[in-house]
Amino acid sequence: MKTDSPAVPAESRDAYRPLVCALLFGFVALLKTPDLIFHPRFWAEEGSAFFSGLQGASLGDALRFTYSSYLLLPTSVIVWLATLVPLPLAPLITTLAALLLQAGVAALIGLWAAARGIAQPVAFLLVGAWALLPATYETWATMTNAQWTFAVAALFLLLLPPDVLNRAPWPWRGLALLIGLSGIPGCVTAPGFLLAGLRSRPHLWLGLILSGCAALQAALLFSGHHADRAMSLSPSLFLQAWAYRTVAQPLIGGTLSTLLLAGSSAIAMAAITAVSIATAALIIRTAARVDRAATATLAGLWLLATGVGLFAVIGDPALILRPYANLRYFLFGSMCLCALLALSTLHPTRGRSAKVALGLICALGVADRILLADSLYRPFLTGPAWRAELSACRSNQPCDPAIWPDAWGRWSVPLPPRSNFGL
Repeated sequence: MKTDSPAVPAESRDAYRPLVCALLFGFVALLKTPDLIFHPRFWAEEGSAFFSGLQGASLGDALRFTYSSYLLLPTSVIVWLATLVPLPLAPLITTLAALLLQAGVAALIGLWAAARGIAQPVAFLLVGAWALLPATYETWATMTNAQWTFAVAALFLLLLPPDVLNRAPWPWRGLALLIGLSGIPGCVTAPGFLLAGLRSRPHLWLGLILSGCAALQAALLFSGHHADRAMSLSPSLFLQAWAYRTVAQPLIGGTLSTLLLAGSSAIAMAAITAVSIATAALIIRTAARVDRAATATLAGLWLLATGVGLFAVIGDPALILRPYANLRYFLFGSMCLCALLALSTLHPTRGRSAKVALGLICALGVADRILLADSLYRPFLTGPAWRAELSACRSNQPCDPAIWPDAWGRWSVPLPPRSNFGL
């Protein structure tokens, strides 16, 4: 006799959603950059500053290591671990650690979506956006820019409801500490946690931890010399960068947004800025009708993080609008937009439009990966082969193997003389 299987409770299905989202991210990562999975690499300061500076160091040295006058603790520790393995395998440690961290953010996305009642397909689209947004390329699979990945982790940690945080408070507090010690971007979320803490004790604890880290990072930062940083903010540049990088570029894709700015037309930039402001206002208004508090938090941090990033940008701020320059500064803002769209899918009449927008972001991400692979995305997808560079090193002589990227000058890892470079 045929019998129906008992229905699986919604709570049980939701318990697996973080794992499913993490696995989905891994699958998309494999399709996006298959070469990185099988041929890992060092990226920029990951090799030239951290790996080089931590050669022969102790764990204590790694915990105290600062770069650009502030702590990037998870980066320092992971790169220190990479110094303990044979040289040919060193980039494998940093690349896999960075991808696992990004998969962890995908799991947080799944946890938030389940707790908020957001449909599973929408959660999958949000994970797809997390893997395919234009702003992801500079932070992709590298511990160099892990601080921006931790900032996005802070964003979804902030959005979790108090009952989820109360189930295991100490791991969440440990995560908050890691976020705060990972760099400046995650500390920028501290005001959001403190405001949420007015109604939620778990968020208050996390906010206090992040505030303490922010004070430490600020003290270290302002005690150093930063001739390479802007330390100023132009309102007009802020508005243009926020509109172009965190609204237009995610919604219309890298290919079209780059074409619209061809020739650096002031008229085109003015039009993009105006349309982006109107679009963002509509998205915020829609999301606010679903959850006013979460929307206010997302919108406020969206603006704050973009402003702080531009204030402390490395190099000439006027170059911030060049195609794919300084993408890392806009990853957090781009994910704020996507989170607002995910929240908007719960709107009774405009929810379908929000789903279409998220789907479009993913589709354009795939199209950009195909169309821009040999042009604007090339520096993020190809570079010197680490093992080939090591094979050119001579025994008992210093070596300077080239690393990624190779499009903006030569990045390399200064290595001391050794009898065997591991090959």
